Amino acid sequence: MGASSRLRCPACNADSIALSLSNVKRTRQVTCNSCGAKLEAVIPNGFYTLVTLAAVIFGSMLLPAILMSIFEKKWAMVALEVVMLFVIIFGTNELLNRRATVQRAGARASA
Repeated sequence: MGASSRLRCPACNADSIALSLSNVKRTRQVTCNSCGAKLEAVIPNGFYTLVTLAAVIFGSMLLPAILMSIFEKKWAMVALEVVMLFVIIFGTNELLNRRATVQRAGARASA
């Protein structure tokens, strides 16, 4: 999957840090494409926990609806519910990536 956004490298100030929509962790090791600096993309802990918990709750609420639609053979509803699940997953990943900050590796104080 392509990069969802690019962040500025603190070492060389280039817009070269790409964050993927499919791999969102609270702290990720990244490398600047321009200068090769070892960096970390960090998402604030409280925000990460809140958004991830909300995504899990809303995603798990869709599961019974998907199963009922499958048993009732309402295939259009199944497709809509699966699309909604993907919107929840990738929408929260995009939201988390927008709150990420890039800093030099090992520069975290107490996170």
